[in-house]
Order: sequence, then structure tokens, then C-alpha cells
Amino acid sequence: GENIEFTPGNATVNGGLIESINRSTGTTRPDLNLFTSNASNGSIKFYTNGVNERMRVAGGGNVGIGTTSPNAKLNVNSSGSLAAGSVVFRVEGTSGSLFAVDDSLSGSLFSVNDISGLPILEVFSDNRVVGGTFNSNTFVITGSSVGIGTSSPTAKLHISGSVEIDGLTTNATGTFLTIDAS
Repeated sequence: GENIEFTPGNATVNGGLIESINRSTGTTRPDLNLFTSNASNGSIKFYTNGVNERMRVAGGGNVGIGTTSPNAKLNVNSSGSLAAGSVVFRVEGTSGSLFAVDDSLSGSLFSVNDISGLPILEVFSDNRVVGGTFNSNTFVITGSSVGIGTSSPTAKLHISGSVEIDGLTTNATGTFLTIDAS
């Protein structure tokens, strides 16, 4: 059967609801409060199969999933527990994946997706960031170059297609756009 263990103290299972009993007043509340005896060193640990620690809330407040030593407010570690290329962290909406971080360290590492699940912002292991409509090279940053309409910018700013500039004003010499070929 399923076990619920609380020590020391009192807890009851009441129709699927865990009620804690306040020892000083004798009143019950539908809260589940977990405490450690040593605030700086004690941890709250979650196990499966009785031996596999899956999550921990460390005494300092950091939460670890897949690690027994969380070093950030939320530390997710998939080392050894996922197949190469698996998604480590995913946020799902009612219409599909909104955000994902991949564990492969090659190809797509991070993506923010549209309602159909296609990436509209994606970070790749080859130092590229791509934004805009999926597979259209709307906006690409690679190294220190920016490409608009091209996946491989060959200059600091590389625009493939027509350019329209509205709202420019002239300066004292009448020049409003300077192109320096150097």
C-alpha cells in the first residue's frame, strides 16, 4: 500500500486530505508543513522507489531536481538520467510546447515557440540566435554579425531584400544616412 510517514508529530489522512494537528491548540488545518530540525543544514527530500532521491529543498532554500547539492534557487540536473538530446526543461501550454531547453549541447539548445509549437526564437550551439517566423531567417545573429533575411550574414549587418527607412531627418549638412565602406 501507499505510505505517509510523519515523525515526530501527528498527522491524519481524512478522506484523501492530509490534516496537520497543531499540538498546542489541538486544532486541525488542511496544510502540509514540512520542517527540518536544522535550518542551515537540514533538507526536505523526495524519493521514488524508497531509494532514488528525485528532488530536494536544501536548508538554504535552494531547490534541486536531479541533484543532491542545488547551487541556485532552482537547479535542474539531468546528468545520467536522460538520453542524450532529451529536453531538460519544458513549459507546456494548452496548445503545445511554449519553451524548451535541450540537453544535447549541439543543434538547438533553447527555443521559445508559437502556438503551433514552431520556434520563433531559438539559440543554437554554433553561436547562432534565430528569431521570427520559423525557417525564414527573419533575424539571425551569428558571432558579432546580424542578418535580416539571410541565415549567413557576411558583414556586421547583412540585409537580404528591400530596405525601407521612414522618419529620418536631415542634419545641418543635409545628410541623413551615411554609408562607410571601410
